[in-house]
Amino acid sequence: AVCFSFAMVQVKNASLSSRTLSFAVTLEPETAALLKTGDSVVMDGAEGKLERIDVMGNESVAVISFPKELLPDPAVERFRMPEIRPVSAGKKHTVSAARRGTAAHLVLEHLNFEKTGSEQDLAEEIRRLVEKHFLTQEEADSVNRQDLLRLFRSPLGVRMRNAEKCRREFRFSLLCNACEFYPEREKKADDEKILLQGVIDCCLEEDDGIVLIDYKTDRVTKGRETAERAQYYLPQLEAYTKALIRIFAKPVKERLLVFLDNGEIVSV
Repeated sequence: AVCFSFAMVQVKNASLSSRTLSFAVTLEPETAALLKTGDSVVMDGAEGKLERIDVMGNESVAVISFPKELLPDPAVERFRMPEIRPVSAGKKHTVSAARRGTAAHLVLEHLNFEKTGSEQDLAEEIRRLVEKHFLTQEEADSVNRQDLLRLFRSPLGVRMRNAEKCRREFRFSLLCNACEFYPEREKKADDEKILLQGVIDCCLEEDDGIVLIDYKTDRVTKGRETAERAQYYLPQLEAYTKALIRIFAKPVKERLLVFLDNGEIVSV
């Protein structure tokens, strides 16, 4: 069986029915070459089935299905497709929390960091992204400009803007030994492999190491609640750390969680 982690999988498409959860995930060609239709796939202890692999240009997309009752509740919620729901006729649509988070990430991916000095600059940049069809007008309206302005006026925001090597939405896919993530296992030559795949929001490559930055749109209060939520995301950042060390052969010297809603930046 090939093992994935829900924290690492990047979903291209998802479908949730009363009994099953099916989703499509983009794979690197070398990873897709290791899989075939009917293979067993384990996601955080839940066993599913590889239905097919579709090749779309230079992209390979695996479609995997799971019995919903085998999946942890957070996983089911994560893959529930975001919706834009109408309020009433003649009024704007409201954007779901999931779609708001996606919109914020899209803006931070494509935003020109040189044009983040004022609310007007940000508004013009977001308008450009709408015109280029990176996001809809409803999604653009859901993005809190003040949250972004606060980030880019912070020392971290200045550092991001001035970085010589700033990578955004950095995609990776690596095969790792299972013992790297499950220390209780003894390392063996034929150790089971785990597919480590994900997208890192932002990383700064500096001479003495990598700065890992992950944006969160969770609505949490400052202080203890933010600190507790940061610990919840620690396994995800640890997995990202392993990937960055292997890819760049440099240490990860800082790991920063940026909570956009309350402005806290937590080092973990």
